[in-house]
Amino acid sequence: MKDGRLSLLQEDVMARIREMADEVCRREGCLLYDLEFSGGSRHRVLRVYVDRAEGTVSVDDCANVSRGLNLLLDVGDLIPGGAYELEVSSPGVDRRLSATWHFQKALGQEVRISTISPIPLPEGVERPEGKGSPLSIDGELVAAEDDFVLVKKQEVQWKIPRGIIRQAKVKFDFQAGRGQKKKMR
Repeated sequence: MKDGRLSLLQEDVMARIREMADEVCRREGCLLYDLEFSGGSRHRVLRVYVDRAEGTVSVDDCANVSRGLNLLLDVGDLIPGGAYELEVSSPGVDRRLSATWHFQKALGQEVRISTISPIPLPEGVERPEGKGSPLSIDGELVAAEDDFVLVKKQEVQWKIPRGIIRQAKVKFDFQAGRGQKKKMR
């Protein structure tokens, strides 16, 4: 993932950390979901998000990945400048979606997608007078491929090219009660 969140460390260092984290995750039966390195000179944090192919990641999974990765990072001495904090957790219920498998795992869930350019209007949908195509959309994620995602909003399916997606997240409705994922129909 190339964005500002990883700019504090050289790309090659982050690539090596990603390889190490992926190795530890696989050994522990987990999937590496994402990495994030942030903070200033006094308090730097390496966040590692882990998931499972099936089911949810447990506190024990996070602890095991943390122990294993911490050992590799200490031996490898990859992070220059001394102290940093390692945090390992699940990506959460309102997880950010970036890789194709992230989107595919979120099929059937409500998402919010923001784009860097207007979302193409679906066939048969007319542009409202005085307005352009939307730059964001909330709806049910119904398909995900390497090149596009399909979001259903009010019975209309919007095909969004992956190349214009700025940010995509699962929307979780905490007010729906008992942690139910809200789906739009």
